Amino acid sequence: MGQHGVNAVLNAARLTRFVNNYPPADLEPCVPFEDYATVVKAVEDFYGPRAARAQLIRVGRATFQYALKEHPATLGLAGLALKVMPLNMQMKAVLGNVAAGMTRDLHEPAHVEEQADGFVYVKDMCGACQGRQAERPVCFTTVGAILASLKWATGKSFDVTETVCRAMGGSTCTFHIPKTPLDRVPSSPDLLAERLGRCDRGVVCNFRF
Repeated sequence: MGQHGVNAVLNAARLTRFVNNYPPADLEPCVPFEDYATVVKAVEDFYGPRAARAQLIRVGRATFQYALKEHPATLGLAGLALKVMPLNMQMKAVLGNVAAGMTRDLHEPAHVEEQADGFVYVKDMCGACQGRQAERPVCFTTVGAILASLKWATGKSFDVTETVCRAMGGSTCTFHIPKTPLDRVPSSPDLLAERLGRCDRGVVCNFRF
């Protein structure tokens, strides 16, 4: 996005007080969720739906990497012997720790549920949705953070689908992650077309063919 892009988005969001004056890089709550949601909406308006989705997913990935480097205690991943765990346990551990960190330090209560075919990441509060109404899922930064955490823990890429969104009237923001990584999913033109169709219908997809 770059410095000029960030400034343009902040101006469009009428949050000029943050132009070249970012909040402190700590975990103290100083930016209302409503302001964060306004910035997310401004990115969507500025770049358009598809480009904004890519930008915001990139932001989510970078957020996870930043937390891993600057606030490792938030994620609680130091000392976890992830590399010797089975894939299923790697996924469960990293998703659970990310949810715990979101709940404890970022004031976005979240938890993880395991199902037979995958995991469900549930957020009871979501900054990107605060005060918003939308026809499509808007929690792309969360998608990016989930993708980055799973890639870091397992070395593999997964499909992440937001199935419920508070901005669409849901009571939670809910994400489904299959247990099968994308490099084990057969590639075919029909499968690629199906994934692209899901993205066009407002479902968040990640595919690596």
